[in-house]
Amino acid sequence: DCPEKEGRQQEREGAEGSLVCLKTKEKKKMNRYFSNAGERQGVTVGVAGTATGSGSTHFALLFANYLSAVEQKRTALLEWNATGAFRKLERICTGDEGKRPFSVLDVDYYPDSTGEELGICLSRYEVLVLDFGVLREECTIQFHQCGIVCLLGSFSEWKLEELISSESWILQGRKRWHYLMTFGSEEARKEAVRRYRMPFRRVPFVPDAFSINRETALFLEEIWRDKREKSQFCPRN
Repeated sequence: DCPEKEGRQQEREGAEGSLVCLKTKEKKKMNRYFSNAGERQGVTVGVAGTATGSGSTHFALLFANYLSAVEQKRTALLEWNATGAFRKLERICTGDEGKRPFSVLDVDYYPDSTGEELGICLSRYEVLVLDFGVLREECTIQFHQCGIVCLLGSFSEWKLEELISSESWILQGRKRWHYLMTFGSEEARKEAVRRYRMPFRRVPFVPDAFSINRETALFLEEIWRDKREKSQFCPRN
């Protein structure tokens, strides 16, 4: 039987970016929150990587800071993976530990978030950015249901085989996902676009996720302006 505590079980196999695998009861609860998102205020932004080291958490922080500072949106960033990176961020940036949420530069951070917390945040914030970490095929439903979907791939040579092997489900969202990359060669990206029809675009190089320059702002604005009404795409189990 599924334990009720926190309504989910964390899969902690692998290194940074392992996705939380939600149990059946919690999945249904979370699907309900996503499916009802059109009745609430918050726009959901899903950010995930195809492999560890794809830069998904860095991009999630970058996008959240852009939305808060440039678009002037009340923004929350939810940790939807099992890495524990947000608690480390809290200690480094605030010197505290255990606050929920904790805030850095007007963005509220929710470490190790739950479905129930998501439901509360949908009515409290204008934008929710969910850091899914590494996206697993069996956990794409909630990612697919976000109003804006950003998938980051790594085109480093030692990551290409893993990326290509995931082609069938990665391309499920071709018409509405934003396919992005932060690492890897331009030659590998072009080859993937040509041979495997993976339309990845390179994110401008930004070493500091808390600093938004003009080039980055214009790039992120294009993604933000492309958002759609959440009620147009709300599949259910």
